Amino acid sequence: MPVTRDMREWAAGVRAERDQEFGNYYAVGDADMREAGELGELAFDLWLREAGCAAHHWETERVRGAEDFRLGTQRIDIKTVKRAVPMRDTYTAQITAKQGTEGLTHLVFATYEVPSSTLLLLGIISVEEFRQSARYYGPGEQVHAKYTVRDQHGIYNIETRRLTPLRTFLADLGYPDAPLRAVSFLD
Repeated sequence: MPVTRDMREWAAGVRAERDQEFGNYYAVGDADMREAGELGELAFDLWLREAGCAAHHWETERVRGAEDFRLGTQRIDIKTVKRAVPMRDTYTAQITAKQGTEGLTHLVFATYEVPSSTLLLLGIISVEEFRQSARYYGPGEQVHAKYTVRDQHGIYNIETRRLTPLRTFLADLGYPDAPLRAVSFLD
C-alpha cells in the first residue's frame, strides 16, 4: 500500500500525542520514526474497510495496554517495523518483550519500507501460536548480522512464514472477498 504524505503527517501527529500522554518504553533517537506503528494501524483499518468488514472497531482512545482493533470476538494488535530495504521472505517479525499480550487474540505484523514509502501487511498469528513458536532474544543478543538487541531490552521473534495470510483469516471469519492490494507476497 503506498503511504502518502498526508498519511505520514497524520501518523506523526498521533504518535506525538501518544508519546506525550504515555511516554515511551525506551529512549528514542531522531531516526526511530515511531509513527510507523500508527501507519500500520491506518493501513489495517483501510484494508478492513476495503474488505467489507464494517463491524470492526479501531481503538484510538485507550491505546496503552489495549488491542488496536476488535473484529467480532477477535482482539488484534498491529505490530509495524520500519525498514530501509524491501521486505524479503527470510525476514522475521517481532514484538518487544516489555509489551504484554494479555487480552489479545491475534497479532498482525506489518512493515513500512521508508525509501519507497510503502506499507505491507505481512500476516496474522494467534497470540497462543506466537507464544509457542517465537524465540526470545535478550539484551545484547544478536538476532542477525545487522541487528543486536538494545540494552535493557528483549524481543520475541518469529519467522514471517509462520504468519497466516490476512485473506485466509478474514475468509475464516466470513469475509471471503478480502482485497489483495494491501497484502504482501505472503498471500
